[in-house]
Parts: sequence; C-alpha cells; structure tokens
Amino acid sequence: MAKCCFFFDVSRIEAESFLSEAPKGTFLIRKSSRAGGHLALSVKVFKDQEPCISHFLITHQHYYELLGKRFYTLTEMVHYYRDNPDKLNTRLHWSLYSEDVTHERFFHGQIEQAEAESICESQADGSYLFHASTSNPGDYVLTIKVADKFFNVLIKYHNNTFQMGNNLIFNSLSQLIEQFRTDPIINDEGRVIQLGNPIHSTSFLPIFVTRRVAKLQFEYDGFWKEFEEIQQQKTRSGSYKEGRKVGNRPKNRSKNILPFDHTRVVLKEGYDLQVPGSDYINASYVHGEVSHSVSKYIVTQGCLPATINDFWRMEEVENAYVVRKFGITHKAAGESRHIFQFHFKAWPDHGVPDPGVLLTFIEDINATSLRGPWIVQCAMGCGRTGALILIDSILNTLKVRGLEIPIDISKSITIARMQRANLIQSFDQYKLVYKCIMQYVEIRQCVDKYM
Repeated sequence: MAKCCFFFDVSRIEAESFLSEAPKGTFLIRKSSRAGGHLALSVKVFKDQEPCISHFLITHQHYYELLGKRFYTLTEMVHYYRDNPDKLNTRLHWSLYSEDVTHERFFHGQIEQAEAESICESQADGSYLFHASTSNPGDYVLTIKVADKFFNVLIKYHNNTFQMGNNLIFNSLSQLIEQFRTDPIINDEGRVIQLGNPIHSTSFLPIFVTRRVAKLQFEYDGFWKEFEEIQQQKTRSGSYKEGRKVGNRPKNRSKNILPFDHTRVVLKEGYDLQVPGSDYINASYVHGEVSHSVSKYIVTQGCLPATINDFWRMEEVENAYVVRKFGITHKAAGESRHIFQFHFKAWPDHGVPDPGVLLTFIEDINATSLRGPWIVQCAMGCGRTGALILIDSILNTLKVRGLEIPIDISKSITIARMQRANLIQSFDQYKLVYKCIMQYVEIRQCVDKYM
C-alpha cells in the first residue's frame, strides 16, 4: 500500500518555487502547462554544481508515458525511476507531500479502486476510507461500504480545497467528513448513505510519525485498537510438529511458544540420527524488513539447563552474532571464535525501557562487525525479543529507503509473526516500537537539518 501523494495542482513557476529550497532529488508531479491534458515531472537537480529544476513531460492517455516507457499508475512510474536513476540521469529521492491529507489515519494513499473496495468488504455498513484517485491525478475518492455494494465519491482538490460537485467546497478533510455525518449523502437512486466509522490505515510516512503518535495517544483507545487488531489476526503459517514431539517437549520453556517447522533452526553440528530430536532447539529464523535481505535474526528462548549445549551448537553452525567479548574453541575441529554478547539490563520486569536507551543499545550492536545473523533471546523468545528485532528491522528500512517511503508497523509485526508466533506480546511493547521509531526520525531530521 503506497501512501504517496506527490501530485500538486501547481504551475511550472510555482513548482520551481516549491522545489528551490528543497534538497537535491526532491520532486513533484503536476499538470503540464505546455501540453494540455498531460502531466510533468519536476525534479531538483544540480548541473555544473549549480542547483536547477528539470522538467519531464508525462503523456497521459489510458496510461502514463515517460521517456518512452508506459505505466498504469503514477506510483508505479515513480517506483521504477527511483530504482533506475540512470534512465532519468538523476535520482528521485524525496517527494513533496500534502500534509493536510497524508497524516489523516483514514487516508489509504495511492491505491486502486478494487483494493479500496476489498478493504471495505469485511467492514460494517457505512464504513469508509479516503484514497488518492489513480485515474484523476491530484483528486481523491471517498469509498463507502453500503450493504453488499460500494459507493465511490470523487473529491476534486483545487486551490487547497476539497470539492464535491459544483457547490460543496471544504477547507479540510475533517470538515468534509463532519458535513456528511450530520447531512448524509443521497446517491443517484435516492438512497440515503450514512457515514459510519472510518477504516484506519496503519501505513504512514515516517516523516509524520510524531503526528501519528500524537493522534494515537489523543484518541482514548488509538494504540490499543491497533494492537488488538493485530492480536485478532490469524498469523499461524505452519505446523509445530517438531516442537510437540515427546522427546522435544522438555526443551521448551512453554508448551504454547514453539517454533514453526518451516522457520525453525535445525541443528546440524553434533546431529545424531540415533538420538531423536537431536537437531531440535526452540529457535526460529526471522527475516529483516528490507526486501531480498538474508536471515538477520535467530529468535530463541532463554536457555534451560538441558539446552545450553544446543545453544552453543547453534552458534557454532550459524557463525552468528549474539558488552562481553569472549572466545570459544571447537576442540574437535580445531576452530576458535570470538563472541560478542550484548546483555540489555535496563528492561524492567513490568513495562518497557526508555526509547533512547534502547536505541543507543541497538546502535552499539550495529556498530560491531557482523558475520552472521543476530541471536536474540529473552525468557520466551517472543515479547521483548520481538520488540527489539522489529525496531532494528524498521530502522534498517529507514536507513536504506529514507523517510519518504511509507512504513507499516502493524503489517511488519504480522509478517514477523508468520515466522515465529507471538512476537510483541504486550500493548506497551507495541507502543515502544512506535516511540523508538519516532525518536530515531526526530534525531535524523535534526542531524539532516544541520549537516
């Protein structure tokens, strides 16, 4: 889901004015002032070490065409040229955004009409969401669930106002929504359409994380609702056959926290076919957030007296990163290895640590040269461990993709839970992920401002 609104209803001169103070690579899409019915991409670039604005014509028919390549949506086009900067001879880094739209929780970004209706399908009558129009760049669509059908209203965006039809003009989305709560819409068939509850998007732009946290805190149950929606989702993605075998049960701290068979760590070092379960440890691979990344985390429970040797067998095979520095030697193989152990002691028994302290801890780990995945453990290998790896994973995404690409903390947790059950166990841990991301973004924006 791409929560992007990079289209602006501005002239060429206004576009150049907006972009003049922006960093290199900032861009927007607008209506072409020279080719009626078509669009233009305006980008801040440097030529001969001098800043200037480059403009590219985007022809618009049943598709969008830029430099001979066709796309069905503007989002698809932007993603392509972001990934292939050589095609434009410049890199698209940051897009300008309409803050009045993108920070609203019921705004779902640049999605197709079919996707909007799919999101509404399982919701109650009157449920609604707001999204950018893919067929009319710069405009928006209000999609409402009406019985077993959907009612879509085109909202024109012009001169910083939202317009419906010829007479209804609103200064903000909130004003528009409030109007139709008190004065219901009547469709062409004469049916009264009453707005119910908004369908909130969990996707947001990192640059607006402070505003999003404020909104979630302001609403009595904002954070709690998001977390409960995750809790209600069925994220079991496989079986627990190995963990439930009689010989492996004593190796589990809890009968309810078991590794999925398809993501479990299989012990190869010291494996004995004659000993059932000798390849089993209650540990799972969890992939990082960035696409195409290798397994970055091994998530495991705290060691039991009977599983200490299994833990070191796992480390020996994985060449894993797990501040103490000590050495271990595999006498039979004649191999030695240095191990770094980061032990976070500031996590209280009840509650969560200070976000700043935890961020410093994560940065200290990342400052160490890594040769394999982290091995992360807490008592059960799911609550605190889940919070730590989700924070690090999302931070890595921000470092690679920047603050202008949407993130979805709720979705990230759901995906991680498909690799190991019950990651992030409490409401406080869920809030901690948000607050760590918020503090990181605030620090990064401050550093970028003065660099």
